Amino acid sequence: MLEVESDLFPRGSGKTDITFNKKPTKRKASKLFTSIPGSLFGHKENVKPKLGNKRKKNSSSPGFKVTKKKSNSKLETVKFFSYKIVAGCICSVEDHGYLVNIGIGEVKAFLHRNELLPLGKNFRPGEVIIAVIKDYSSNVVHLTPFENATSSLCSPSKRDIVKIDSVMPGLLVSCIVKRHLKNGFAVNFLNGLEGVVDWFHLPSVVSHHKEMCDLYPLNSTLKLRILHCDKRAKKVYLSGLSHVLELRMPNFDGICVGDFQRSVSVHRVDREMGLLVKLSDRLSGYVHLYRISDEKLTSLTKKQYQVNTKVDARVVALNYLEGYVCLSMQPSVMSAPFLHLQSVEIGSYLTGTVEGFKEKGVVVWVTNKIRGIIPNDHLSDTSLTDPARRFPKCSKVKCRVLSLDVSKQKLLLTAKRTLLTSKYPLISSLTGAKRGLISHGVVSKVLATGRMVSFYNNVKGYLSLEDIRSSDVDPSELSVGRVVCCTVVHCNMTSGRISLSLNTSQERHPPDFVAFASIKPGDLVTCVVHSRSKRGLRVRMEPSNVLQVIETAHLSDHYSICEPLLEAYSRHGTILENVLVLSVSKRKALLSLKKSFKANFSLDEKELHPGQCYYGFIQKIVEYGCYVRLCCAQSCGFVTLTNMAERYISKTEEIFKLGQTVLATVLSNNGGKLHLTLKSKPVEDDRVRGFFMATYIEDKAVLESRVCALLPISSLLIVEKALARKPLDGVVKAVESYGVTVKFSDDITGFATPEHCPSGLTVGSRVQGAPLDVDMATLVIDVSLRADVVGPLCSPPTESIGQEHLSFSVLLVKSFYLLCLARDNLLVVPVASFNTVSEKESIRFVSS
Repeated sequence: MLEVESDLFPRGSGKTDITFNKKPTKRKASKLFTSIPGSLFGHKENVKPKLGNKRKKNSSSPGFKVTKKKSNSKLETVKFFSYKIVAGCICSVEDHGYLVNIGIGEVKAFLHRNELLPLGKNFRPGEVIIAVIKDYSSNVVHLTPFENATSSLCSPSKRDIVKIDSVMPGLLVSCIVKRHLKNGFAVNFLNGLEGVVDWFHLPSVVSHHKEMCDLYPLNSTLKLRILHCDKRAKKVYLSGLSHVLELRMPNFDGICVGDFQRSVSVHRVDREMGLLVKLSDRLSGYVHLYRISDEKLTSLTKKQYQVNTKVDARVVALNYLEGYVCLSMQPSVMSAPFLHLQSVEIGSYLTGTVEGFKEKGVVVWVTNKIRGIIPNDHLSDTSLTDPARRFPKCSKVKCRVLSLDVSKQKLLLTAKRTLLTSKYPLISSLTGAKRGLISHGVVSKVLATGRMVSFYNNVKGYLSLEDIRSSDVDPSELSVGRVVCCTVVHCNMTSGRISLSLNTSQERHPPDFVAFASIKPGDLVTCVVHSRSKRGLRVRMEPSNVLQVIETAHLSDHYSICEPLLEAYSRHGTILENVLVLSVSKRKALLSLKKSFKANFSLDEKELHPGQCYYGFIQKIVEYGCYVRLCCAQSCGFVTLTNMAERYISKTEEIFKLGQTVLATVLSNNGGKLHLTLKSKPVEDDRVRGFFMATYIEDKAVLESRVCALLPISSLLIVEKALARKPLDGVVKAVESYGVTVKFSDDITGFATPEHCPSGLTVGSRVQGAPLDVDMATLVIDVSLRADVVGPLCSPPTESIGQEHLSFSVLLVKSFYLLCLARDNLLVVPVASFNTVSEKESIRFVSS
């Protein structure tokens, strides 16, 4: 059983019994009383609880009930008089009002609906209300809501004897001024009750005692509202302020705590209390005696402050009851950066005093009443072995506000030099994380797939591991506490996730995913190389500027030249034109530079018939075969191990590699399920061989131009002479049984097989060679040092060759082509096709 003793109920009503349905737990008392109506008890009323063991069966949560029969059992009918404050419970809803049980024997109370019209309220049976006794007759008591106790109830009849026990704060009464006091005046109300009005609660602000006497003469009538009843001292305190009479919030004209009020006029001087200043025509402020100076003052002299004196002050609080602004003139308050946590701005600079070092960081006093903490990760740009030495006690430290939690009174600061001197804008909310924005952040967590980066106000972003590696940054360097400068790539407001990039060069050109969504398979786009990765080239598509990857195997139809092309293209800013879009899904696109796909790509959904041949590439390798992606209709078919080559193979990797270009023939098509073969005879066709070799020569020419652009002048001249089939002068560097190495420059060397070397060569001999082939990846030139070969190769051909049968001399054997000499012409003869995998043979010379 909980007994609550309150001034809410009439004198002699005893104690209010509140029965709990469940045994109270050790939770805070404020949580146990959350279902008590807020209007049941006044602010700061005395409540004496007693907890018992009563428990209600099958109760799921603590509850209570107010037993009014016990509360008002000692009241007698003869003691009723008007303006008595009672609490009751709605018993039933009638046609014209409500029957209310006030817990006094057989007495019935009635609340008429007309009394509720000004309030617009409706009650339900069982609801607790606070009401005022309007009148009574026999056993029927007429009530009115306490909120509706207006001026019509301020003048009781003379037969009513009103005692202070029945007066409750909030009641509006009609008062008569009886005498003037030093700081206000005394009034009479309700047939003899006496109250006091302080001059802070006068309807009009006065500057001195004489003005108050003139405005409020004796026996004048005022309408006032009761603020407080001291029943022991039998004193009542009232207010005539307009917002108190109208029960509304005072208007402070937008003034906030921490604002400065410059050159305000002193309106009244209270020698022992303080200064009343006039802020505007409707608003006043008060400076307490203790708020005038940092030194403790006991009183003010006449020479210190006078009426109409101009002073500067700062707002320290807002008094909502009396409707004035609390001010301070203390120098320490005037110079303080802020007065409470609510006025602290994220990212603001401040200087604090070190209190000491704790486990979680350094504690810093920002003001006399506000302190914050610098976490261990934010003490410095680098990790400190002895933080206590870096931040000695009582030393001054410059820091910046990192985050703020007003509910927990928690202030986090940072002392990182990079963040203190950063010129980039702050990211303190998701709405402020605009695409392309560059800002400094701190690595807060190391993940297996990237790093979590924290900004101001606990805003977090994600930095992928792929982006870290593409930016030439070692992921091991990005440990917890490391400051990084990153760019916002995308901000998802729904999931609250911010995608980041270490590349800050794209500030003016953020990714445009709307433009990216308009790209379709089969489109030819332009890409700008961003960096090199393990998968291939990281490029930005134009004009969307979305980052994508061109895999190494898709740089050419010829797998042997893909790695050199990757090296040649990897320079940042390289422009790649006519890049084919194979497929698009969400924010990823499959890009390719394969010329076989550019020439034969189709989105035609026509049925694929057995026997038809299509270009494709090895998309996936599995245990029993591989999947081939065709250039037609974005179809994909399966190739078994038995359909890969004429000879037996145990696994796909023996002859094919992932991403390699192939020519596949359809074996069967069962409802879109394709079975393919790579043993088709069309790959031996001369046109296919010719296309195979033409694409190789074209890609090799691109590689040569890219490599030449990066060579020094001396090496570039030699390579251009070699590509133009002009003789090269060099010095023999080494003579071995498998050939001779010739040095042409510091970067360029040549090699001649024994068949291309004359007898009698020694180290240091000067020789002249004819270039046969140039390996642009290693910058090694295959040359012939024989005079009978140098002459025909380095001189213009005397006879042209058409479509005819002829005999030729094989000068050089490469992996899938031959270099031959016929009628003084150097010929390239393909000996392989798309599905042919030639074992690398040793270079040999065959003479006619």
